[in-house]
Amino acid sequence: MNRLRVFPVALTLSLLALTACGGGESTDADSAAAPTSTPAVETLSDKELCEKISKDFQEMQQRIVKEAMATEGEPSPALTKEILVEMEKRMAAAVAAGGPDSEVAPAIKEMSTHVVRLGAEADPGAAADDDTAGEKAAKDLNTACAKAGVTTNF
Repeated sequence: MNRLRVFPVALTLSLLALTACGGGESTDADSAAAPTSTPAVETLSDKELCEKISKDFQEMQQRIVKEAMATEGEPSPALTKEILVEMEKRMAAAVAAGGPDSEVAPAIKEMSTHVVRLGAEADPGAAADDDTAGEKAAKDLNTACAKAGVTTNF
C-alpha cells in the first residue's frame, strides 16, 4: 500500500474522531472521572460566529477564484471537493463554538449539511447550480447573521 495514500486517510479519520468527541452532554461524575488535557472550546457570540464563518467562506471563495484564474476556467472537481471538506470542518468548529441560545449555530449546521452533500457529488460545482435547498440554507444563515448585526453573503 502506498504510504502517501495512508497518511491523508489517517489524518482525516483522526480529525473526524476529534470532531465526533464534542457535543455530548456530560455529568459531573464524567468530568471528575475523565480529566482532559484539551482546552474547552471558547463560546462565541452570534456576531462572532457570523464574522468567523464569513471570513472562512471568503477565504474558500478566494481559493476557488485563484484556481479558476490560474487554469483560465472552472476549478477542478477535486479542488472544489477539497475546499468543501475544509469549509465543512470550519463550519463544524463554528457550530461547536456556538452558545446554547445561539440562533446562528443551527443555521451554520444546516448550511454545513449542504456543503457535505455537495462535496459528495462527482461535480460539486455543477450540483451547486441546482441546489435550491442550499440556497435557502444560505439565505437563512444570512438572515440569522443580520439579526446578530453582521451583513453576510453566503
